[in-house]
Amino acid sequence: MQLLNDSDKVNLDDVLLQGKEIMNKREIMKQHATFSNIWQGTGDDTRWKTYLPADNKRGRKLIACSQPEQLERKIIAYYKEIENNPNIFHILYLEWLNMKRLEVSEATIERIHTAYTKFYKDNPINDMSVKDITYLKLKEFLLSTIKKHNLNYKQYCNFSCVLRGVLGYAMDKEVIDKNPFDKFHLGKNVLRAPDNKSSKTQVFTIDERKQIEEAIWNDFKENPTSTIPLAVLLDFYTGLRSGELVTLSWNDISETSLHVHRTETSYTVINPDGTKGNVVYEVKEAPKSSAGFRDVELIPKAVEVLQAVHEFNQAHHWDNEFIFLDDNKRINRRRLDIQIHKYCRKLGISTRSMHKIRKYFVSVLKISNVEDNEIKRLAGHKYLTTTYNSYCFSVLSNDENRERMISAL
Repeated sequence: MQLLNDSDKVNLDDVLLQGKEIMNKREIMKQHATFSNIWQGTGDDTRWKTYLPADNKRGRKLIACSQPEQLERKIIAYYKEIENNPNIFHILYLEWLNMKRLEVSEATIERIHTAYTKFYKDNPINDMSVKDITYLKLKEFLLSTIKKHNLNYKQYCNFSCVLRGVLGYAMDKEVIDKNPFDKFHLGKNVLRAPDNKSSKTQVFTIDERKQIEEAIWNDFKENPTSTIPLAVLLDFYTGLRSGELVTLSWNDISETSLHVHRTETSYTVINPDGTKGNVVYEVKEAPKSSAGFRDVELIPKAVEVLQAVHEFNQAHHWDNEFIFLDDNKRINRRRLDIQIHKYCRKLGISTRSMHKIRKYFVSVLKISNVEDNEIKRLAGHKYLTTTYNSYCFSVLSNDENRERMISAL
């Protein structure tokens, strides 16, 4: 029997390694098939094509090669890079985000991902290993971003929570020994100071409310096709949050008041791979905070609105438990903003949102000498400082304010 030379002997380790490599490639291609198919173009472009994950609005990017083998090599190289560099910031970000999903609402997940997309996606830090993010690099990134976008305190909190969270997650995974963010302290004058908000942009005036009121009733009486404009009117008389308004049911209404105990939440679904899904509107069986549970007195104008809505729903044979409907289905709060914008344009007044109606309600109560704690209760606020600092503005015209000033002095 002829013996093999050393050079002819098969190395078992090499055979096992090759087999493992083949199996790994098959697993990679199988994994990729769950994200995108592979196809050949037609016409003038017959290249082989597929999509790979990407940090852009669509969450994917197109790649193309003349031969299917070349395309397969590109796909495998992409996934191997991720496998070989598990500590890259954007990879750990998605892991942290999906972990965060277990403890916060989907609306919060959307807010976090919006901040990531705006501040991190196109920054070099997104492709860095977290091991390479030193304190000096972190400080430079934070301060330069604050300066570039002129961030205020709230914007800074939304922006910085991503970096703090990802680095904290890396510590939990024992990728890094300490979080360099813990050493960072923000200077006093770095962030943009709060803006001085003008009454012209924050509330409607009493005269503008009267114009909107008249236009809505005229339209409804001449051509009653929807009760959504009446929901806008009711908010002038109750000051509810939009989410509270569109989740009101007939069971919440008594002869003299309405009971607030739920709201609507909305968010864009963020998929585990970071891509965006559908917009979801959900009824939450609790208001924004514990202070949101309240009874709001119904003035005669509010009762008139509710009677008109009830008659409209009965005439259309709508039997949904909620008050404000479209084709017997509950409307969402976005429909309200569309409606108030429409009437602002129609009347030639500055366009403002439903939230400005809520501020109008609080401001009118204030100048009407309603007791402070009662205003706070009706607004569903926990603290008077919120009511005073963010909701009280002048609802009088410039001429009316001038007349009062002359009379007072």
